[in-house]
Amino acid sequence: MSENIHAGHRERMIKKFLSSNDLPEHEILEIILFSVIPRKDTNGLSHKILNVFGSLANVFNAKKEDLMTIDGVGEKVASHLILIGKLSDVVAKKKDSDLKEDKSWISFDKHKQELFDFFKNFNDEHLLIILLDKKRNRIAKFDIQADGNDKVETEISTIAKSLAIYHPRYVITCHNHPSGIIEPSQIDDINTKKVYMLCELHGATLIDNIIISGNAGYSYFVKKRMEYVRNQSDLSKLLIMADKQEILNE
Repeated sequence: MSENIHAGHRERMIKKFLSSNDLPEHEILEIILFSVIPRKDTNGLSHKILNVFGSLANVFNAKKEDLMTIDGVGEKVASHLILIGKLSDVVAKKKDSDLKEDKSWISFDKHKQELFDFFKNFNDEHLLIILLDKKRNRIAKFDIQADGNDKVETEISTIAKSLAIYHPRYVITCHNHPSGIIEPSQIDDINTKKVYMLCELHGATLIDNIIISGNAGYSYFVKKRMEYVRNQSDLSKLLIMADKQEILNE
């Protein structure tokens, strides 16, 4: 019977926590202790711990042996509290890092060193996709490596999935040329056109395709090659041309 009482109380506490951002620290600590003390009331213990250490911050930064001086806090509970504290620190540092990081895409020149560093350890060809929102802030960045005859199909399929999941406004593709030749090939142009049309179908715009080789880079946008790709890949123009051809064939 007592287990049912505790179960109902815990469920109410968790609902309260999820619906409120302003719980007192002893209730937050009480909830934290649920997972490590499964069948006992943790309210009294949370009060005891806070009476000794004064705040949750102090609890999370306490040493294991100091926590274990409190009646009811064994090694398992102490280790759990220390783990929660360390996880909180990791999350806080990550958030701080994300706030400081400049995620906006301004130009190839501004980001070229980042791209050189990314590709420098690859001896085989990789494709990097950068997805941006309408303010050109990065939504996601991921690396695609595909080998064999289905390489292009794999890359196109992966890009299509990412467009459907993230709904970016702008897209940048970047790949390396391990051969050392920085100029785009005919295959590069064909694949760039494919990606451009794929982006159009998903309401996004491919704004650049970048080739990296060592510490050299080729930007389709900077070299105005994107204008050629855009003219060759405009879906509305292609449909008009197809309609005209169909009429001529009738």
